[in-house]
Amino acid sequence: MTFLAEGNHAVRNLLHSPYFTFKKILLREEHRQDKELLQLLEKKQITYQLLDKEQFARYGFAKKNQGIVAFIRNYDYVSLNYLLNRQPSRKYPLIIMLDSIEDPHNFGAILRTSAALAIDGVIISKKNQVPVNSTVVRVSVGGAAYVPICQVDNLAVAINELRKSNYKIISTICEPGAAEYNKFNFDFSTALIFGNEHEGIKPSLIKKSDYSLYIPMNNNISSLNVSTTIFCKNVNFTFNNAPIRAGIEMAITIKTHCNTLFQIPDNKNIRAGLTNIYGIGWSTAEAIISKLHIASRKRIHDLSETELKNINQEIKNFTTEEKLREEKQKNISEQIRLGTYRGLRLSRKPNPLPVNGQRTRHNSRTAKGHKRITVANKKKAPTAK
Repeated sequence: MTFLAEGNHAVRNLLHSPYFTFKKILLREEHRQDKELLQLLEKKQITYQLLDKEQFARYGFAKKNQGIVAFIRNYDYVSLNYLLNRQPSRKYPLIIMLDSIEDPHNFGAILRTSAALAIDGVIISKKNQVPVNSTVVRVSVGGAAYVPICQVDNLAVAINELRKSNYKIISTICEPGAAEYNKFNFDFSTALIFGNEHEGIKPSLIKKSDYSLYIPMNNNISSLNVSTTIFCKNVNFTFNNAPIRAGIEMAITIKTHCNTLFQIPDNKNIRAGLTNIYGIGWSTAEAIISKLHIASRKRIHDLSETELKNINQEIKNFTTEEKLREEKQKNISEQIRLGTYRGLRLSRKPNPLPVNGQRTRHNSRTAKGHKRITVANKKKAPTAK
């Protein structure tokens, strides 16, 4: 399936990658003088076309394309044998296995993180998994060009093959009964499994794992975004709690194998901070910010104590409401199973909608009483002769 990659930096990274097959590349006229780029395209025998500004604008590409757009024919997934036999980037190779990651933004962020940490490969399933597409490539900011991705029919079968190659399988879960992430020694070939954004790792895959790990949390934070969690392999993991500021300004300092320090949220705006720390969705964070009349571009360190307190209260309310919604949905599911669910009659008040052909006086189409004669079928009055 053909998809687009836009932007000078992104396309140049993909051109040096062995995993992408190009259909053609469109260049705006200012790239005519870019001899290095044109020579690279000719060397790789990639079709390209130089267009003036008007011709280029007719395609309606995004504004931040910098005059270069690549039509990618497909992404060339590698085989599992390729991952197992390639030269590892460290003493003990590390492979990431993703169980049903459905958000392309999360998948792109995972590839970006994996490239930064020199992960040896990523394994995904063909089912219930977003493939490499335009959004994934854009969010990865070049990371998709450097990390080999293996697409398999069944993750359980892939685990069996990894175990034959002396890999230890480790699941990341949110249960304190498992081993703590920052106290575990990864002194062996490792395959780390990360689960779906909402449901986590399938129980069948957890049962096939050799170990289960969890990340210890402070301040009642239950989980991190899956793309953030990837950072925590082979790192020094600490919480900066001075000052905590009601849990919002809490940062996670991470030291990678290349001695690079990262901070999350690291001076992010309030919307991004909420999604990173609390793991709530983008739209939910936006709804909370709008309700409190806080500018979405406002930085976390610029928030007042009152705003921080209000945000924490809204997060608690959201969590409570979410549990109530889940409980209500369970009750409805049970009623449907028993055949006692009456649908909208239970929730639409005071004017319920008609259910299963029910006739009500509130609906003109199914109104009770005599049939209404409309203007269209009213008999004409007899005319005098």
